[in-house]
Amino acid sequence: MLKRKLSLWLIIVMLVALIPTNTAVFGAQDPTLESNIVQAMRNNYDAYDGGKAVDASFGNFSNYDVYVLVEEGADLSKWERNNTNLRSESLALVDDVLTTSETFTVKRIAQDYLAAKALDEVTKANQLRDKIITEQGNDPLFGSIYTAAAVYAYLYESGDLDEIDAEAAAITLIAHQRTAEDGNEGGFVKGAWGPDFMTTAQALRTLKGLKKSCFWRHISCCRKRNY
Repeated sequence: MLKRKLSLWLIIVMLVALIPTNTAVFGAQDPTLESNIVQAMRNNYDAYDGGKAVDASFGNFSNYDVYVLVEEGADLSKWERNNTNLRSESLALVDDVLTTSETFTVKRIAQDYLAAKALDEVTKANQLRDKIITEQGNDPLFGSIYTAAAVYAYLYESGDLDEIDAEAAAITLIAHQRTAEDGNEGGFVKGAWGPDFMTTAQALRTLKGLKKSCFWRHISCCRKRNY
């Protein structure tokens, strides 16, 4: 009887050893992946410490960078230089949008919204979100399919697609998707230049998020394209 029990326990131990762990299946704790994330954050810290501006201009830090860093667990109040820190400089960008008469693109406003929300600046985040909603009411395309794809993708990332006119967003994006007649069917954007990789990726991510909305089955262009 004792030998039988020992044999049973040996079988159980062997079976447990064969079961893949979450790390193996999902890679959430993959040492290589974590190492790459840490290195990327260190590179950003070095760039900040080295004087790279936080002004949302090309090649410098924007609030989308801030959003990504916070999402990965960075405490930006400890990224210090010149008697300030990256958190404070990020919120200064937010305040520029909220308090000055200068005109900002909706893409910039959406990036600032992501950062404010990630930094738990609830009041400022809500004000920025309201600006986006107002701008969408004026023009769901935000002046350009490139801007629209980015803004809607940002809202998908932050889980806020339900805060906007989802039907207008879907119709706007799908209107700029290439058909068989355009060539490179399924990509975004139409025109002689062909599909744009980033715009296509952003638009498809948003449409995936919008597909969960109850209005989806009522949009004829969505039904025809079998989204």
